[in-house]
Amino acid sequence: ELHTTQETKPFPTPLLPKVLGDLVKEVARVTQTPEAMAGPLTLGNVSASIGKGLVIKGHAGRITPPNLYILLGAKSGTGKSECAKIIFKPFIDYATDKHQEWIEEVLPGLKADKECIEAEIKELIKGLKSNGGNADKLKEAKKKLARKKSEILKEPRYHADNVTGEKLAILISNQPNETMALLSSDARDCIDILDGKYQKVKTDESFYLKAFSRDSCAFDRVTRPSIIIKEPQLTVVWAVQPDKITMLFNNSKFTDGGLMPRFLALDTYCDAQIRTTNDSIQTKVLEEYDLLINRLLLVLHADESENVIQLSDEVLSAFKDYYNDIVGQRRSGGELEDIHPYAARWEENALKIGICLHAAKHHEHAMVKDFSTETAHEAIGLMK
Repeated sequence: ELHTTQETKPFPTPLLPKVLGDLVKEVARVTQTPEAMAGPLTLGNVSASIGKGLVIKGHAGRITPPNLYILLGAKSGTGKSECAKIIFKPFIDYATDKHQEWIEEVLPGLKADKECIEAEIKELIKGLKSNGGNADKLKEAKKKLARKKSEILKEPRYHADNVTGEKLAILISNQPNETMALLSSDARDCIDILDGKYQKVKTDESFYLKAFSRDSCAFDRVTRPSIIIKEPQLTVVWAVQPDKITMLFNNSKFTDGGLMPRFLALDTYCDAQIRTTNDSIQTKVLEEYDLLINRLLLVLHADESENVIQLSDEVLSAFKDYYNDIVGQRRSGGELEDIHPYAARWEENALKIGICLHAAKHHEHAMVKDFSTETAHEAIGLMK
């Protein structure tokens, strides 16, 4: 069950890098919401902005990507949409600009090439019918046409909202780096789809499970070509009413199958507040945050190569101590025995948070900077 209000603690904003902490405090002040609302949304947006551009190599050479699954609970009318709009804005603006740029500058050329190839195919077919054609040339032309049609489908999509798992897989398969984000300030429809809205007898979490850990997957359908994705990566940042979070936790399929343990879920216990200010967010705070998100998108998200940071022995030791402390409590009779599947993911999620903190501190230089012990402890502190 969800924690009660008596068990809640303030969000540890001081553990965030200054650019994120300043934004969280300003958003909370202006929207009259707790920092527990803006904090997780901000971390999620950083995670989405990194994409596949930065990973860390940790225990036994294991590679950990930065993608987080965040589920934030808040009652309707308490400010979650306003918070999300501010926090998601630089990411969505960048994605919209890139999509429009592709439509105006790339798509017309692709369509023109397609028309030329189709005209070439028509001529080659005519030649074959008159016994003067070249079958090999026709075969090559059809291959070129298939490739061009595939390119036309690869419109840049950085994020989506309420889509089925199959549609999400199609969208990600068409991205050159096989990564996307699901961002929503009202994720009721998203969760209904996940719970099997369009499935007759099952839930729709299969792709979410694979895209959290970059596991390869294939979707085979009778009426369509197969979809094969080598390393899908998905970031999920959802805000929703608390009843939907309760529904997810109460569905044993989502716990036993491993979906909910992948999520960082919290109820903000946000209530309607008296308005005390007419101020806007400080311009400097907003500009620095926007600059950070754009730098991450331009340098890391856009980088199709994978930048790997090897964790130092000191950093590995910090995460090892955290992991071992959890293991002791997960065992039979331990404090965490009842939530064993959830606790098993805590160190992994702390590592993912750590990548986000590291990127927020060093932005476009993140791939060449050492991952500090301080960052490790901050990530563990946020996870706790």
